[in-house]
Amino acid sequence: MAGSTSFSSAGEKLANAAVDAKNDVVSKTDDVVKQVQDRAEKVKQQTKDAFSSSSDKVTEATKSAGAASSSSSSSSSSPSEKKATDTRDSPPSGSWVPTFLTGARQSKLDAQIQSKIKTEISALRKKESDVRAAIDAALQAENEKESSGGTEKAGKSGVELRKELEELRGRLGKVAEKSTREIEGETEIRKAREEVVACYKAHPDRTLDCWEQAQAFKQAVAKAEQAFVRAQSTASKA
Repeated sequence: MAGSTSFSSAGEKLANAAVDAKNDVVSKTDDVVKQVQDRAEKVKQQTKDAFSSSSDKVTEATKSAGAASSSSSSSSSSPSEKKATDTRDSPPSGSWVPTFLTGARQSKLDAQIQSKIKTEISALRKKESDVRAAIDAALQAENEKESSGGTEKAGKSGVELRKELEELRGRLGKVAEKSTREIEGETEIRKAREEVVACYKAHPDRTLDCWEQAQAFKQAVAKAEQAFVRAQSTASKA
């Protein structure tokens, strides 16, 4: 009788350990999803700040060009002044391209996010393996109990653990899918960005001529942000 009681206690401990491990993995999964959402919000804010900064630079460049043009029209036509005017009106030696259009910073942030997600997924997979081992041990103990006249309660515990493991694997699969899925609208953003860069290079001294391309890029970014928020909201509800 004492041996049977000890065996039952060991089986309950294994079952409790499996449940605790499962809860730990679920909590870790929620933390990973929250970190990804927070990182996405930071990237979105940085993109907005960069776009605002570049717009200010375009405005300053336009004002400077207008001031130079007014000064040129009101000056005399002496050779020395004409030479100075030609120097002012000549295009700059290097074409200015807004730093937020280079894509290097965005690519670096994306790489960091992907690396973080992969690391967390690896840890979750290890947790899943530990939970599976604990559940298998608990089920084995439960089967041995049933063969020796175990209670019905122990059998129900094993079924519940199996069900919870399947739910956990489903959530883990969703997290892995999010990490590899391309952001909706990314292709449109890349295309609009390339068009703005090409326009700035073609018209270095008339940046305002590129307002249509800049507006298209801004709309593409806004559309992608809305799609990302909707996707995150849908995933959270699921």
